[in-house]
Amino acid sequence: MAAESDQVLDTHPAFATDFDAANDDPGFAGLQALKYESEDPNANAMSYKDEGNYHYGRKEFKKAIDSYTGGLRAKPTDKKLAAILHTNRAICHSHLQNYGSCIRDCKAAIALNPEHMKAYTKGAQASLALSKIDACLEFCERGLELFPDAEQLIRFQLDALKQQVKIDRVTNSKRETQQREIEDQVQVYRLAHAHGIRINFKLPPVDVPDAAGMQFYKDDSGLLHWSVLFMYPEFGQTDFMRDVVEISK
Repeated sequence: MAAESDQVLDTHPAFATDFDAANDDPGFAGLQALKYESEDPNANAMSYKDEGNYHYGRKEFKKAIDSYTGGLRAKPTDKKLAAILHTNRAICHSHLQNYGSCIRDCKAAIALNPEHMKAYTKGAQASLALSKIDACLEFCERGLELFPDAEQLIRFQLDALKQQVKIDRVTNSKRETQQREIEDQVQVYRLAHAHGIRINFKLPPVDVPDAAGMQFYKDDSGLLHWSVLFMYPEFGQTDFMRDVVEISK
């Protein structure tokens, strides 16, 4: 019985959420139009919001986004209503993993209504999903200024700080490794210079697949090693030796 009632509501022109372009009944089109032709932009926006909520409840997130967008295009003068439309659309974008769009809607909602807490929580959550730590912390800090006991914001703030610590550790480790590699290479170049070897850094690297990853280095005995490319232009051939020690003949 309930299913039949839902079907009747879905097909009734006053309650239908989907307009069938093939339906040429003027009464149907007229009643559908009345839903969004009020002279009050807030009433129009509210109709779109209700429609969006209906689609959201059915997990039809793309349709819900279209409805909330329609509400915003109605240009409501009620800033709180406009903020709700932005936030509701942000929630739908979050479900679809459109985190960038979610963040933009949350920022727009906060600009319209700085006390709309849900915009802070969804914005922080979406920022965290994209590893945008600074953005997440900003949402959390601004939200906690207004709602100091908001558990979700506190949790997202802690998660963001934990991620930041991990990122800093990895970044510092990479920086230290790169610095050690640079210092080691400088020592090798100094040693090469002391051995009378001149290196021309202006020449482009030779495109030899076998040379990938090869480096000029010093072994434990203090001897230099390098790769050698022999070219025989008269025969159109080359030979490549990956590791040659300086005392080789």
